[in-house]
Amino acid sequence: MVEYFDGDKKMTVSYTNEAGGSSRFSIDKELADAIELTCGLKLCAWVQEQYDSLLNDPGILSRYCRALKIDRKSISRRKIGDILRLRALEFISKNIPDSEFK
Repeated sequence: MVEYFDGDKKMTVSYTNEAGGSSRFSIDKELADAIELTCGLKLCAWVQEQYDSLLNDPGILSRYCRALKIDRKSISRRKIGDILRLRALEFISKNIPDSEFK
């Protein structure tokens, strides 16, 4: 389940998977809007898709852990949020040619 809460400039996204694990992170509203415009999905659907791919593909998770210098064995909910933010930036920069988020 994904929930998000609007703030003035940021959205807080809370995600709970079927196994009961959860993650919560903030994302700039502009970035969230860009994700929704680019892929036609609401932010919550995009987060669920990304979160599930991280959990189901150890290679992807390991790559981001190396990029962010995170010890994969002691990954925390906050660090998953950092990874999701990085994935969001990568996604936008690949899908919006003149993106200000590059």
